Amino acid sequence: MTADEIEALILNDFGAAMAVRAAARCGMLEQLANGDVPRKGLSLPPHQGALLVDLLIRAGLVEWAEDHLRPRPGFAALLRDRRRDLVARVNFTLLAAADLIMGQHEFFGSKSGFMQHAGTFGFYAYDAAHDTSPEALRRTEPWVRHVSALSRAEAPLLRSVMLLDGTARVLEIGGNSGAFAHEMLRHWTDLHWCIADLPAVCALGEAARPADLADRLQFLPGDARQTRWPEADVILFKSVLHDWEDDPAEDMLARAARALPPGGRLVVVERGPVHAGGLEGNLSVASNLVFAQFYRDPEWYEAGMRSLGLSVAPRATVQIDMPFHVITGQRA
Repeated sequence: MTADEIEALILNDFGAAMAVRAAARCGMLEQLANGDVPRKGLSLPPHQGALLVDLLIRAGLVEWAEDHLRPRPGFAALLRDRRRDLVARVNFTLLAAADLIMGQHEFFGSKSGFMQHAGTFGFYAYDAAHDTSPEALRRTEPWVRHVSALSRAEAPLLRSVMLLDGTARVLEIGGNSGAFAHEMLRHWTDLHWCIADLPAVCALGEAARPADLADRLQFLPGDARQTRWPEADVILFKSVLHDWEDDPAEDMLARAARALPPGGRLVVVERGPVHAGGLEGNLSVASNLVFAQFYRDPEWYEAGMRSLGLSVAPRATVQIDMPFHVITGQRA
């Protein structure tokens, strides 16, 4: 199995996901990332260590080779290339699944009640990211890591529909650590990108910014609703507007439309509404289902752009874990 197939298996199997999370927490996953581990040298949890190994073997992730535990090829590649991303996605998937299981009545009965009690929404601690103190960075880093993991998986699939040829400057509102920007900048080598996000997020993004992109990727810390935006040919909202209720989301679209130069484009990239038939996977659906109440029909964004005087281009849709809609409005 390939690394991608192994990752999908882990995210869709409760036993495998639980075992990977436990292996990460006790240090065993890091050991396996470096190759075969002797039986006596395994870093195991203080309880149920043998069961943990059995779960990893059952999932096809590892095998015994004489007296050494060996990661199988696809799992070895996954650990080598994106272990941190895997752990971030596993942790969030299990958190979301627990929220849906324990709060299923409120999920179907009370939007505010579900948000109040679900750990998912406490995990995304936006309120803690308004400064760059050690405590703010500590609380912000886990959800920034999760969003970055998703962006690294999504960016190669979305790149072909971004249509950035001839674009000089992109302003991305809520661009997180810049993982999506990294992919675009490496493809469009004359492009410059600015990310407006909360101060702690920008600090983490600057720390993760590759040296070869330092001249073309900048961060603008602050509240994007209040900071002064730099000039840009494209203003991008990727997987961010669903965080806001309709009125503030409409306000952000209006501000973006006013900031565009003649011929400039407003681009919204969002998952569409959740439909049972469009949910792929088993356990992994929890990570999207927990946000089901926030995803909008793409027509909502298109209508908003038209009301602001923008001409709307034909919509592009890319199937990833759910349909992603790329909606573009252009100023005359």
